[in-house]
Amino acid sequence: MRATLIDGLSLISERLCNQFPSVHWPHRSRSKQISRGKTEMSNANKSFRGNAERQAGARVALSMLRIGLGALFINVFFENLNKGLYKASGYAGLINYYMEKGHAPQVLKSVMSFMVRNEF
Repeated sequence: MRATLIDGLSLISERLCNQFPSVHWPHRSRSKQISRGKTEMSNANKSFRGNAERQAGARVALSMLRIGLGALFINVFFENLNKGLYKASGYAGLINYYMEKGHAPQVLKSVMSFMVRNEF
């Protein structure tokens, strides 16, 4: 039974390789890879190098964005800490300010006033 299952899976994978030749299938036989030719392999090497360079640039950009976002979070944390917003009275004052000056619907303002009164 195991040999039948393996034969069936190899038949399916072979059909997929033939149907989608542009997709890189890691289990392709060595003879098919050799028969592709030197020109095609050199083009693949150039494409791989280009992808690696783009990925390196993307990694650097993503790292810079993460550092910038982390700095922003730290900055906001210390601003709120200096304003006293992490205490119950400071948070209640912030919500009261939003209720007085904000343009939120009345339903949201009533929820905010309930939260301030009960000091959750």
